[in-house]
Amino acid sequence: MFARGEFAGDDSIAVLEPPTIERAPRQPPRKHRPPPTDPPDNYGGAGNGGNGGSDGHWGSDGHWGGDGWRGDADGDDAQRFDSGEAARFGLLLAMVASSVMFAVFVAIYVLLLGRSGAHAQPALPASTWVATALILASSSSLRRATHGGPAPTSESTRRWVGLTIALGLAFLVAQAQAWQALLHDDFVPRHGGGVTLFWLLTSLHAAHVVLGLALLSRALRRGRDPALLGLGATFWHFLGLLWLVMFTALSIVR
Repeated sequence: MFARGEFAGDDSIAVLEPPTIERAPRQPPRKHRPPPTDPPDNYGGAGNGGNGGSDGHWGSDGHWGGDGWRGDADGDDAQRFDSGEAARFGLLLAMVASSVMFAVFVAIYVLLLGRSGAHAQPALPASTWVATALILASSSSLRRATHGGPAPTSESTRRWVGLTIALGLAFLVAQAQAWQALLHDDFVPRHGGGVTLFWLLTSLHAAHVVLGLALLSRALRRGRDPALLGLGATFWHFLGLLWLVMFTALSIVR
């Protein structure tokens, strides 16, 4: 740029240098850059492999690819919803609810049979003692199966789980024999609320046992899911403890 000199007082021409523009240092790109509010029109494509292109475009799976943000980045793994933890929490809630329900029913049963004029409960059949021994043995075999951590792919573990399922089925057979003996003694629901609660308690527990057997059978078939076997083992041990409490209460109250 040229301009007429102003300080020399003559017609000389002075050369004015352009001002120097200082540029800010370039910042390194951030590892996780948030995606734009609205995804652009170019989804996926051959250049980005369907996971977002290398130029930071949206991919066909809804992730921001390239140098930008991606939902499956390593930093987001800790925030991903853990289905295993959810299953364990759901099982815990189910066991708490079942415990409360059985506790209420047992308490009402004791109160009803303790009233004067209530239909007396006969002595528990011998098959109930057999059922108790069977469910305790099944808990022991399942403990052997999961010793050192559940590993359903092990042949030894599969055998112990299979034995547990067989013992559980034998428990149901013994329970059915106990019901048959009580029906023979005319201990039926028409004799009052206490007798009805007895049948309700034992039937509900048998239904829970069937559910536990189904869970163990599924774990045995899948064979590669130790978390499922762990859930089944926890539920089965819970059923054994529940039966011991029920059996003690039913044995004392007459």
